Amino acid sequence: MNQNKVKTLQTLLESGLELFGRNGYDSVTIRQISEYTGLNSSLISYYFGGKKQYYIAVVGYVTDILLEHFTRFDESELQRQSVSELEATIKETVNRFYAWFSSDNGINGTQIFFYETVSQRFPEVKVHFERAVNFITPYFINLFTLYYERTNRAHVNPVFVWILLISITQNLSLHSNAPDEARKAFDNANIAENMINLILQMR
Repeated sequence: MNQNKVKTLQTLLESGLELFGRNGYDSVTIRQISEYTGLNSSLISYYFGGKKQYYIAVVGYVTDILLEHFTRFDESELQRQSVSELEATIKETVNRFYAWFSSDNGINGTQIFFYETVSQRFPEVKVHFERAVNFITPYFINLFTLYYERTNRAHVNPVFVWILLISITQNLSLHSNAPDEARKAFDNANIAENMINLILQMR
């Protein structure tokens, strides 16, 4: 594929992520996409086959970005880590997790995944959602399990801690369009730091 085609596809996918994330599938038209990107509307059909296929490709694209964001996580290293190293890993991974959900891509991607989870409109999207969940979830659960076992807190349920973590971060993304005052409150709340402290001190 030549450079022009690569650039065009990248522009379409990035723009689709932003438009669908902000407005939802139904509110985005091919004409709007064309106006937003400055590209001919026929390119949607040419590259993807139509709006639905384009949307599914956008979901696959945001999933790829998400997985790339977390490729530094190596589950095989966890077993060799000391308690202090596990604590450092928790801090790094939670900060990275929060950084994703508070980024533009994370916010838009979360809006899309939430919409699809509720509506279940396109079954084809499910495979991308599962790809993201199946990549990240086992790592965090294993990390929390090892940490609580090695700090004599095996009674703490790592699945509950994971659900708590993802619920907080997802809700932040879903409320990204809140009034400015609410957004400032989120920014000043040291949420990542507080989540880390909660995880480390869980009883």
